[in-house]
Amino acid sequence: MTENADKPDTEKPLSHETVKANQIAASLNSHIPERHRTWHWNWVLIGCSSFLVITLIAFSIVSYQHNSKQAAESFLTLATEAANRGESDVQISWLNRYSLMNPDNQEVIIEAALVADAAVDAVDYNERYAKMNAARKQISNSIGRLDAQEHATAIEDLRRRLIERLLQLGSFWLPEAESQILLLKPNPNDAYAAKQLARAIVGQVIAGTYEARDNTAKDKEVDYWAWLRNQIPGEVLTLAINRNRDDLDLISLFLTAYHNESQIFQPVEEQV
Repeated sequence: MTENADKPDTEKPLSHETVKANQIAASLNSHIPERHRTWHWNWVLIGCSSFLVITLIAFSIVSYQHNSKQAAESFLTLATEAANRGESDVQISWLNRYSLMNPDNQEVIIEAALVADAAVDAVDYNERYAKMNAARKQISNSIGRLDAQEHATAIEDLRRRLIERLLQLGSFWLPEAESQILLLKPNPNDAYAAKQLARAIVGQVIAGTYEARDNTAKDKEVDYWAWLRNQIPGEVLTLAINRNRDDLDLISLFLTAYHNESQIFQPVEEQV
């Protein structure tokens, strides 16, 4: 074998055409200037775009507020029209929608609760339970949304209405009535609180849902009403009678309990 045959292919001399092509490419590349990219901020365009965006946002806000105000006013108009037709449920619905858009107008929140409460007495007997339950929900919702300091008097009035509806609903709503009575924070001699607490506790006895309590769990001097609710039902009822001697409802409740649930007047240690 010859010496040239032992050389690898890569060492073979380039053809004349290849050499010439490479020379042409190198010549062309030497004449192409290097490209440089420089970014320039178009402040005029940026300023105009920003102005348009801000203007659009401001317009949207003003438009939303304007439309919201008009919608809210229309809700009040619709509520008034529903009231004139005697449709309390519709009236309450529109009042609630208004108050959601205008929560600072708390008079409307109070109005919705009062309308719901008054509606109970305006329906037939077979509709009363549903109306009482609706009133319970609305009054409770309104109490929760009112400012406790600014509307303390209104909250107390609504809570008393709520207690009455809870007592009327009876059954498992009676313990909630007890809790609401305590939230009134009445003074120890309050006749109203004594009456309603007796109705709630003795009502549970009659309904068969009353559970025995530890009459020593609370300190009478520290929390009078929490202490009283833990005493035997007969004692609570007797105290209520003594503070409301002319109350026929309490007298009737006392007689019913005495004849049908006489054990509630016995000391705890004597009860079977």
